[in-house]
Amino acid sequence: MSNIALVISEKEESSKFVNSKFARRTFRHFLYFARKNKLAESVREINMYENLNLYIIRLPFSLTELGFVNKNKIARFIKDECEKREIKSLIIPDEIYNTCVIDGYAQNPFGGKYLYKCLLVNILDDIYLKRGIKIGDLDIVVIKGENDGELYSVVRQLSPLVKYLSILTDSKDGIQHEIDGIFGDYGLSIGISEDFSLAARDADLIINLRNSFDTVKNMKVNPGAVIINYGGKDAVRFFDKGTLINEIEVGLPKKDFLWVDTSISRFFNNVQIAEIVLSHKTGLEDMVSAGIIDCSAAEKISKEFVISGFRISNYIGRYGIIRTGDIRCVKAK
Repeated sequence: MSNIALVISEKEESSKFVNSKFARRTFRHFLYFARKNKLAESVREINMYENLNLYIIRLPFSLTELGFVNKNKIARFIKDECEKREIKSLIIPDEIYNTCVIDGYAQNPFGGKYLYKCLLVNILDDIYLKRGIKIGDLDIVVIKGENDGELYSVVRQLSPLVKYLSILTDSKDGIQHEIDGIFGDYGLSIGISEDFSLAARDADLIINLRNSFDTVKNMKVNPGAVIINYGGKDAVRFFDKGTLINEIEVGLPKKDFLWVDTSISRFFNNVQIAEIVLSHKTGLEDMVSAGIIDCSAAEKISKEFVISGFRISNYIGRYGIIRTGDIRCVKAK
């Protein structure tokens, strides 16, 4: 059984009390004791799954009040609750952590990017298979980033779906041995190119893992390409043609997530909630926290995403939300 907890706070309200520096210094201890009873009743238990319990710790203070209330007492309360309820993972959102740094606890590592990377196959199914387009018929280019492990993970995820793909990289020497091994394991034919000016010009699908494009010159991109960007923000500027996807939006299963109300969504969006729940449900929370991804982890989370009833609702592109039906992609060959 895995027990996790999300920390949230009360909605901000305008108050002369909290806006007064004198009042803050004078009443920082008083404010804690005045709401001590509310704090004691602030923990709510939610039985999510057979192997996962979730707790909501709703601190009875606004973000402004957390900036000057006695933090040591809040930290002690949270620590005691975690010990009493055997909470393994305490997740403090950035807004609360930046306002009220609590000794002994780390900032929220679940930003949603890990889930986005794990759902590559789900994304391709949503964009292509639902339209009757076989992924194996696509001209696919993967642009290598700074992390070799991410490249190998993506290639292995694609291996059951395609017979051939291209890798675009600054230097192929460092990856050739591992790529040869993937060919031996899966029979996947992989071309490796260092020519950025030509390799992607006819690509139907580009999967970008690269963060910086400072050294890349004269890269040509097919205007009809779909670009799944797992790299940095530079991609928005660099890929000026094609349909660029930077993020996903996730729909939560209604039955199991009725507890997600406005007080929760002020601090955690749906992608973060899905990432938190799925990483703990699969036992991969340590890998997610560290940002370590491999094919096995991606497959586990990808499958559990579907089994648990989550869905990809929209995509986020250059200018905002993109619906699946609005994505231009090639027809089946």
